[in-house]
Amino acid sequence: MRAWVRLVLALLVLSPLGAAASNAPQVVMATPGTGGGSIERFTVRFSDPMVPLGDPRATGPFKVECPTAGQGRWIDQRTYVWEFAAPLPGGQSCSFDLREGLTDLRGAELAGTRRFTVDSGGPKARAVLPGEGTIEEDQVFLVAANQVPDLRSVAANAYCAVDGIGEKIPVDVLKSEVTTKVVEGLGSDD
Repeated sequence: MRAWVRLVLALLVLSPLGAAASNAPQVVMATPGTGGGSIERFTVRFSDPMVPLGDPRATGPFKVECPTAGQGRWIDQRTYVWEFAAPLPGGQSCSFDLREGLTDLRGAELAGTRRFTVDSGGPKARAVLPGEGTIEEDQVFLVAANQVPDLRSVAANAYCAVDGIGEKIPVDVLKSEVTTKVVEGLGSDD
């Protein structure tokens, strides 16, 4: 009976240590913030308090590698925000690596994911003219993109689809001088 009592007492004493090990601090949320469809910030939330509240001297948790400049700050004890100096242009990737030896306020080292990537992706259409209505057989479409697309890729991969027709209709990419004339020909009416 004494052996059972000792075993139970030992388990009771050691169980908080096991629970503490499984509850190591970690990143619980990492998400890019957008404004008008562009990435303007990167927000990270930790499971445990990382810095004293209100300490403006607190060091950021990341080593940042990004072609677009930015600046980070703690907005509370658990939340860190990196604000890009300008919205990320399309086709850009930034990495955020947790600093080596990073600990929470208790001194516990972080576990879990240590590298986060923010990628703005490739070009996407922001506006297409004409938007709705009757489409002519030789219709010209103007597409405003969030970045300059690779015209060879557009010519090779873009197509139109028509309800009731089961095939892709290839597009012809206009030369820049033709595009300029078409846009100028629209006039100044908004």
